Amino acid sequence: MNFSEIKELINIIDKSSLTEIELKNSAIYLRMNKNKTAGTEKISVKENLENNFSDISDIIEKEIPKPQEITKTEGFFVKSPIVGTFYAAASPDKPPFVSVGDIVKKGQVLCIIEAMKVMNEVLCEQEGRIEQIYVKNEDMVEYDQNLFRIV
Repeated sequence: MNFSEIKELINIIDKSSLTEIELKNSAIYLRMNKNKTAGTEKISVKENLENNFSDISDIIEKEIPKPQEITKTEGFFVKSPIVGTFYAAASPDKPPFVSVGDIVKKGQVLCIIEAMKVMNEVLCEQEGRIEQIYVKNEDMVEYDQNLFRIV
């Protein structure tokens, strides 16, 4: 992937409804995220390209999100089984399935993840209390991304 292809990709992503893209091959690792709360630095790849940076690796390193620090790691993590859109409730006019502090039982619906117009319920695998919710309603989630922490 050359410099002009990366610049073209940035323009396409910027104009699309996609919020995140990740590309990997033997020569390059590129991750772009339009979500301002993802922990990326404020300098965007697009700004860097417009400033005529010649070293693509400098640009890419600045745009890779910093790992989110999780101060507490005890408990059970409910992870996304698929890539899709996270929904906290069955519909916009309904209350969320769970909130922080709620007691949950095995088999209880925790959320819905929409993938290719199919609504997939994420069920609780362990009884406990919702300690933390890592995503917001309508966020895009990745496979194996933490959704909830149950203690």
